[in-house]
Amino acid sequence: MRVTFVSDKLDGMPSGTVELSVPVIGGVIQIGAGGDVDVGRIRVLKEQGTVTVAQVDGAPMQVEIVVDTDKRTRSAVFWQSVEVLRLKRSTDATGRAVWSAAEPVNVTHPERLKQFADIIGVFGAAKRDGQARR
Repeated sequence: MRVTFVSDKLDGMPSGTVELSVPVIGGVIQIGAGGDVDVGRIRVLKEQGTVTVAQVDGAPMQVEIVVDTDKRTRSAVFWQSVEVLRLKRSTDATGRAVWSAAEPVNVTHPERLKQFADIIGVFGAAKRDGQARR
C-alpha cells in the first residue's frame, strides 16, 4: 500500500542537512516521549523534492509515536525497522502536493508516517532557522 500525505511542515523545511536529537527507549525513537530517556541522533537531508532520514550511527530505525503518556501507550510507525526513510514530493490527481515513501516501507498506520514526517519538518525547520540566525 502506498501512503501519501500532505505535510506543510516538510514543505516549509529549508533545503540542506540537519542533525536532530531524538528521544530513544530501547533503541526505538520515541515521538512525544518525555522524561528520563536516552537520546539518539538522526540526520535529515532535504533536497529538491526529497527528504532522507537515517540514524547518525547507521543503525536501522524504528519509530514509535506516544499516543497516551499516562498509560505509556505507543504505536509503531513501521512493522519492521528501516535502514533509511526516503520521502518524495509529488503531485496527486487534483494537483495537490503530497509526500510518500520513495521505497516500499511497511507502515503500520498511514497517519503515523505523517506524524513522524511533520515532526521532522517542524524540528528540522526550527534547527535550520536557529543555525541561520548565528
